[in-house]
Amino acid sequence: MELKHGSFFTGIDVFGEAAKQAGMSNVFGCEIDPVTRLHFTERNPGAILYDDIKTVETVPYVDILTFGFPCQDVSNAQPVKNYYPLENGTRTILIWEAMRIIRNAEKKPPFIVAENVNAIRSKGLEKILEAFATC
Repeated sequence: MELKHGSFFTGIDVFGEAAKQAGMSNVFGCEIDPVTRLHFTERNPGAILYDDIKTVETVPYVDILTFGFPCQDVSNAQPVKNYYPLENGTRTILIWEAMRIIRNAEKKPPFIVAENVNAIRSKGLEKILEAFATC
């Protein structure tokens, strides 16, 4: 049985490439950037590609869902300007869109892998873990 993989904030599709190397099929990706969307389409013919995660209501069932949500609001490379990046940031808050889709899924993926920068540990990781626990 072939495992199915899907990703949000697909970017250059690093998770998808790893999934393919592990023998999985990439069912869908979600990426707003037009250049990286083209990259995904070329490497995953037949896979569904969503553009703006804020407009996605449902996605097909996958065994493994991966995403590296935007880090700009929490990264130490940015000047300190936002003490509550998971509440009022402009990019990192997109994780809540991913959580919304997961929470509303008819059948949830048994495995979810999310990644972000190290600074997330001091800028809201506990809220993210609480959200995962209630999915």
